[in-house]
Amino acid sequence: MSYEEKGTWAFLVASVAVYLAYVATVLSRAVDPITETPYQFPLLWSIAACVAVAVVLRVLIEIVRPSETHRIDPRDREIAQLGVLRSWGFLIAAALAAMGLAMLEVAHFWIANLLYLGFVLQAVTGAVVGLVAYRRGF
Repeated sequence: MSYEEKGTWAFLVASVAVYLAYVATVLSRAVDPITETPYQFPLLWSIAACVAVAVVLRVLIEIVRPSETHRIDPRDREIAQLGVLRSWGFLIAAALAAMGLAMLEVAHFWIANLLYLGFVLQAVTGAVVGLVAYRRGF
């Protein structure tokens, strides 16, 4: 397994785990109506935590199973590009939907959570596409 593939696994696990932790945190603090639930602090912390968890996982993976090289080859670049190209639709859709919600003056809670979900779906889809490309080829 290449260094970049290991990093993709770390990023995928971190993205899913931290997002699920965010959702659980917000739901555990939910009030009625849910739009009054304090989500800002957990949202910002989860974004920072995702980066930190991904870095820690990548380091741990490298300690347990060191890579032969840390160089990125042309195949790694193509796979990363494929993942980005196949996944940006989720982020674009979330941004457009958030813009629509803003124009309809929907609560910030929904707009922020929709954007965060878009980022997570983009990250997860990009990682899955990349991992499939690593395993099955183009």
